[in-house]
Amino acid sequence: MTSLRKRKAAISWALVAQHMRSTLEDRLWDQMRPVGREFGSPDFERLMEEDRRKGSGIFDPALKGMYSSSIEIPEDMPVQSRKPL
Repeated sequence: MTSLRKRKAAISWALVAQHMRSTLEDRLWDQMRPVGREFGSPDFERLMEEDRRKGSGIFDPALKGMYSSSIEIPEDMPVQSRKPL
């Protein structure tokens, strides 16, 4: 039978190893480049402009009826261009 001290040490090391794995995973997620319609993507502005022209996504007219009348979605929502990286 193992002593209480050895069991505590094993649990402590397991917790430290779990924390190190989760920290590494967090760093990998933070370093991942945005793609598609995510803000920060190189194609974000182009895709938002395309959605506005097609009337899809957040510019879909059907969405207006789903929300309260106090929220207004402008038809010609300006798309602010971003400086190249």
